[in-house]
This record gives sequence, structure tokens and C-alpha cells, in this order.
Amino acid sequence: MANLAYPQLSSGAMVQYPLRKRRMIQSAVNTFADGSMITSNINANTQRVWELAYTDLTIVDQSALQNLFVNCQGPLMPFVFIDPTENMLGNSSDLTSGAWMAAPLLSVTGGAPDPLGGNTAFTLVNDSQADQQVSQTMTAPANFRYCFSLYAMAAVSTPFRLGLNTGASQQSETFTATGNWLRVASPLQLTDSETTFTASIIVPAAQTVVTWGPQLEPQLSPSRYRATASAGGVYQNAHFLGNSLTFESDAPGLFSTVISIETT
Repeated sequence: MANLAYPQLSSGAMVQYPLRKRRMIQSAVNTFADGSMITSNINANTQRVWELAYTDLTIVDQSALQNLFVNCQGPLMPFVFIDPTENMLGNSSDLTSGAWMAAPLLSVTGGAPDPLGGNTAFTLVNDSQADQQVSQTMTAPANFRYCFSLYAMAAVSTPFRLGLNTGASQQSETFTATGNWLRVASPLQLTDSETTFTASIIVPAAQTVVTWGPQLEPQLSPSRYRATASAGGVYQNAHFLGNSLTFESDAPGLFSTVISIETT
């Protein structure tokens, strides 16, 4: 696992838009004498490449990118990269999967009506006398600025919280679920420099909330919901492409560059 991480800009964003992203799959190909071919994706390697263009970077942001490149010795060492176009949470569409951990006294049941007219929402029932939560642990910098969002509703007005914590620090925000679906979003930032943290949906004592579409993003506000079936958009084995990183001066104290990143 990489101990280094791609920096977040001082604006609170990971990148500047537009960006280019490619996904390439290497497939085995058998070509026969008659010219026909059989291809197979079994055990195929998948490579993802991001091309990130920056303009008007401050000296703080330019230094952070340059320092990571130096510490990684260019393309040699891996680092953690959070794809800003993806949902960081794995199995966001299934709160009963192994990616999530539910507190012992919290009931998590699927099959509830969702905001899109299907039956993929989850009912969280806390019959205990203390807060209970369903959570997922992320391997990413704890002190980045994140946005945690989801859709929620309840039969009666019901409070619940979205939170991040490392044990050493924690932060949460309280919302109220009502009889109509509402997407709530909380900008959260922890104060310590841990390399893992936990994102939690917290249900108070004796409360029931129906939830759908949890999403965690390394930015200040939510984008459209993107369901994940397995792993989220946190890549532990990213590398720089190329042996050099150059910056151009746009103006006094402002810089531009293009950075290419790959992961397999």
C-alpha cells in the first residue's frame, strides 16, 4: 500500500476540469489461418490513465505536486490517487455487503422503495438506547476536504447524522429525514493526518431511516450520484507517467502543467 497520496488543491478540489480519463483492457487474441480471431478478457490487465491539466496554480499547489513527484522518484514509487469522477465508497448500492460494517444493534434491510421508483433502498432500524451506525473505512488522507451525501426519508421526521472519524478526530452533521426523499450533503474535514478514516451513517436511539445512494467525494459539494458495485474510486497503486514534471509560469506566482497518472 502506498504511504504517499496525490494532493488536494487549496481550493478543495482534486483536479481542474476538463480532464481526460481512459480505461484500456489488454485481451488475449488467437488468430487462425483463415483470418478469424478469438479474443478473451479472462485474466486481462486493465489500465486506467488520467491526464490532468492545471492552470493558474498557486505556489502552494505547485509545490505540493512537485514534492509528490520528487518523493515518488517520478514513476518509480506508488501513491494513493482519488478519482474525482467516481464515488469513493465501495458497494454503495448494497449496505449489507462486506464493504460496510453495521453496528450490532442496527438492523440494515434492503428492498425498500428508492427515489428512482425501484426497490434498492435500505431501511436502517435502531431499536437500542444508543446511537448505532453503518460505516465504511477508507484508505485515503483523513485531512482532505470531503463531501458525504445520500438520499434519505422516514415515515415521521427523524434525525440522523453523516460523519467521518479516525478515532483521534471526528466530525459529523445532523439532518432530518421526512416523508419525501431528500438528498443531503455534508462538507467534512478531519484535523489529523491519518491515512485511513471511517465514513458513517449514524442513526440515533429508537429511530428508523430509509437511505439510498451514499456517496463520498474529495470536494466541497456533491456531484450526481454514481453507484458502485464493488471497489470505489480510491486507487492505492497509482504512478506518474513520465520521468519529468515541468511547470510553466502563467503570471507571477501562478503556474500551469499537465500531469499523467496510471494505475493497473
